[in-house]
Parts: sequence; C-alpha cells; structure tokens
Amino acid sequence: VGGWMAARGIAHHILHWSGAKPATGIQAAARRARYDQLEDWCRQAGVLHLLLGHQRDDQAETYLLRAVAGSGDDGLAAMTALRETAAVRLLRPLLEVPRAALGATLEMRGQEWIDDPSNQDAAYARSRVRARLAADDDGETYIAGLAATARRLGRVRAAVEAATARLLSETVRFHPGGFANVDGGGLLAAPDELA
Repeated sequence: VGGWMAARGIAHHILHWSGAKPATGIQAAARRARYDQLEDWCRQAGVLHLLLGHQRDDQAETYLLRAVAGSGDDGLAAMTALRETAAVRLLRPLLEVPRAALGATLEMRGQEWIDDPSNQDAAYARSRVRARLAADDDGETYIAGLAATARRLGRVRAAVEAATARLLSETVRFHPGGFANVDGGGLLAAPDELA
C-alpha cells in the first residue's frame, strides 16, 4: 500500500500494532488497537476527519451479527456514516456502495488491492456470514435489504437521540456550582426509550 501511495505522490503513514496480542478476541482487539492508533495519530497531526472504508456489505454483515447477538434497535442500526469521538470525526462515505462496485472500479483503473486474509478465516463469525451471503443466489438482494434496514434503524436512532436531547433540555438544569437539578417527574413521564 505504501508503494501504491508513493507512486501517486500521496503522503502516507503506516502504523504498526506492536506488543503482545491476545489469544482470544483477536479481531475485536485488533479493531480497538487500529482505531486507537488512527485516532491518536490524527490527534497528534491535527487531523479532524478520519475517513473509513466500510461499505454496504460490511453494513449488512454488521446488522446480521448484531441481530444474532440479540441487539436492540440501536445496535441494529449498525454503523453510522458520521460519528464523533474525543479525537476525531469518523466518516464512512462508502456505506451505500456495494463491495462489488468498489472492486469493479479498482479493476477498471488497474489498481490492485489487498484482501485481509482473516476475512476468509471461518474461525470468525463475520467471515462465516460473508461466505454464506456470497454463496447464496439471492445474497446480493439480502445484502441490499439488510443494509436498507440498518439505514432505516439509523434514522430511528437519530430521532431517539434528538428526542432524548430535548427531554434533557427540559428536565435538567445545570448549576454553575457544578451540579444539576433534575426534574424526576418529567423523566418518569417520558417514554421508557427516552427516560
């Protein structure tokens, strides 16, 4: 990847995950380490926006994995296109783009890419979901439908967050002395999803 970037005159930095690795939960630990390193680099470099390459098929897989785990509406909304962290704004501009379309675009431009070998390892649930969807004749239809459901639930999540913010603005008053007055009656009267 460094060679591809250099050939195009694009400045880049390669971050390495050093130190001991866990014996179990390696994908979750690697994901956390990756985000921590990227956010730390962005903070140090003064970078405010970090674009991620998650695409529509990733979104569908996330939805299915969370559904099997018994997630509620918030979890089933899967990944957001925009998420604020303390260090950076995470942006996922490709969430609506099918994986196959990205591959076709790269092929058309003569650009190679690297598939993470762990994405093919049946030891991981996401790999099994991906393989099952790819093997199904209706896999593309399922992926589109799952991603659309996650998108709709994302709008529900945003609406609930906005209603919660309104409820807090009506029931909580912050005092300059560092404490808050809470209208417990107002919270108790609110729907459970907000309160």
